Amino acid sequence: MKKFVQSGFKGLTRHIVGGAAGGLMLNIVNQAFLLGITMVLTRIMSPSDYGLYAVILSVMLLLALPFSGGFPIFLMRHIGAAIAKDRYDLFRGLIQKTFIWIVGAGITLILLTYFALPHIVGAQAYYYRIGLGLVILPPLLLFFDTLLRAMRRVVLGRFPEFFIQPAILFSLLAI
Repeated sequence: MKKFVQSGFKGLTRHIVGGAAGGLMLNIVNQAFLLGITMVLTRIMSPSDYGLYAVILSVMLLLALPFSGGFPIFLMRHIGAAIAKDRYDLFRGLIQKTFIWIVGAGITLILLTYFALPHIVGAQAYYYRIGLGLVILPPLLLFFDTLLRAMRRVVLGRFPEFFIQPAILFSLLAI
């Protein structure tokens, strides 16, 4: 019995150390991307432009909250339970319904905001319309993050948030 417990802890320790090392590397890459983005933005934007960028990004993230809130915890619990019970039909259905909800709600919100925006913000509507494409990105990345973490792929689960999202933002700024 003692050897069984010790062998279980050895595998668990290796798994935890590997996950922590991978998470550390993702954090370092994420911080490097954020530093690069901030340096590029400070070079190419005036203070008023940077302020407008910060407000637009904040509004887009705020608009994305209603159709992503609550899903990470819900998905984490139910996907883990479906995998433990070998009910991959529930797993597949849960993923499909959640994905449809996120994309459908995101597109609906983008369309409603796109047509109502000129009346709300006036002269800055053009920049807000450009930023509307980013509304659907955080919930989708959070969805894939939660999906991978529920399947015990923690480092891969953190990859969208720490690497893909800053890389997309950096690419958009480069363009």
